[in-house]
Amino acid sequence: MMPRLFLSLLFLCSTTIIATKDDIQRVFKGVLIADQRSGLILLTRDLDGDGNANGEDETITFFNDSSITNVFTLHATRDNYVFAGDGTTDTVYRLKDTDDDGIADDIKVWFSEADNYNNYTLPTPNSVYYKYNDYNDDNGALYILNAGTGDRPGDYIYRTVDLNGDGDANDEGEATKWMDIQTILQDLMPEGAAASSAFELVFLGDTAFISDSNGGKPLILAARDSNKNGVIESNEAYVLIDENNPFNVQLFWALTGNEKNNELYVAGGFGNLIITRLLLNAIEADEARNMNNDRMKIDSIDQIQSVWESSLAPTGTFGNNFAIAVANEAGLFVTSNGSEKENNIFRMIDLDGDGKFYSEGETIIWKSGAPILQRPRNVEPYYKYVPVTTSGGSITKLTTSFVTAVLLC
Repeated sequence: MMPRLFLSLLFLCSTTIIATKDDIQRVFKGVLIADQRSGLILLTRDLDGDGNANGEDETITFFNDSSITNVFTLHATRDNYVFAGDGTTDTVYRLKDTDDDGIADDIKVWFSEADNYNNYTLPTPNSVYYKYNDYNDDNGALYILNAGTGDRPGDYIYRTVDLNGDGDANDEGEATKWMDIQTILQDLMPEGAAASSAFELVFLGDTAFISDSNGGKPLILAARDSNKNGVIESNEAYVLIDENNPFNVQLFWALTGNEKNNELYVAGGFGNLIITRLLLNAIEADEARNMNNDRMKIDSIDQIQSVWESSLAPTGTFGNNFAIAVANEAGLFVTSNGSEKENNIFRMIDLDGDGKFYSEGETIIWKSGAPILQRPRNVEPYYKYVPVTTSGGSITKLTTSFVTAVLLC
C-alpha cells in the first residue's frame, strides 16, 4: 500500500535510526521530467508546500544540450547519477549534479551507437534501468532497452558496465546482448503473433519485466537468467500478462515497479487511461530459483487493484500517456501529452490510506503545460543519496527536504 501523505511542508528532521547496509540515506529532491520535443530534462520541486511544482522557481533545467532533442527515458541511481536515453544522438548519457544546485555538471556519454566496441545499434533507447548486486557484482550494471527500427531492426536489452573506470561502457567487453526480445517472443508465442516493440524495463530482484506493445497486442514479458550465463534463453522468459488476461487489466506502454512491495504498476486503455497495481506472488523478488518451476505470476483477482483513471483529471487536461513512476514519499506521477493544455504531469497522493487515488483531492496537476512542457515523455523521482553521520554512538540522519514530503518518524 502507498504510504499515506500526512503533511506537506519544508522540514528539517533529525532522528536516531538504524543505518542502512551501505550507511546511506536517500533524500527526495523532486521529480525529473524528460520533455521529448524540447529535449530538456527538468527538475521540478514543491518549494512552497502546496503539493505541486507550478510556483515561481519550482522548475529548473537539470540538463540542456542543443544536440539532444529526443529524450525517451530517465533513471536515477543511488550513486547520484541520472541516466538519460536520447533518440537523436542514439546515446545514453550519464549525468550528475555534483554541487547540489539542481543542475547536472558532470556529463558523460555512457553508451552510444557511434562509439560502442561491438557496433550495437541504438536507434530507440526506450528504457534504462540500473541494477545493483547484479551477477554478484555490487557495482551493478545498466540495462538498456532498445526498440529496433526499419533500417536498424532488433529489439534488444543490452547489459552495460564500466570495466576500466573511464566512465563509459563503450569499450571491449563492456556491453553484451542480454536479451533478444523479438526472438524470445517468437519462441513463446504462436507463429506470426510476435511483433516486438519494447518500451519499458524494470527489475524486481533478479527478474526483469518488459512492457511491449507487440503490434497493438500489448503484454508484459518476464525474464530471469536462472543459469547465470549472461544471456536470456527462451526457457528463462514467459508472458506475465497480456491483453487477453481474465482480469481485464489494461496494458500498453507504461510500466513501473515498486521493489519494496514486490509490485508492478501498468497503464493502458484508450479514451480513459487506467492504472493498475499488480501484486506478484509465488516467489520473493530476490530469491534465486529455477524459472521453470517457480515464477512470479498473477493468478488471482486479489493481486489486481485499479488505482487511478484519467477520467479523474480536470476536463481537457489529459491526453496521451507514456510513463508512470512511483515515489513512496510523494505518490504516483503520470505523464500526459497532446494539446497545449494536455501537456502535464499529474501527481496522485493517497490521502485516505486506501492504497488508491480515487478520492477527492487525490489528483493534482504537479506540473502544468506550455511553454515549459511541450511533450513530456518520461518522469522519474529524483533522490540524493548521502552518508549517514554518527553522533554519540548512534546513527543520526539529518534530512533537509525541498519538496513535498511524508514525515514517517
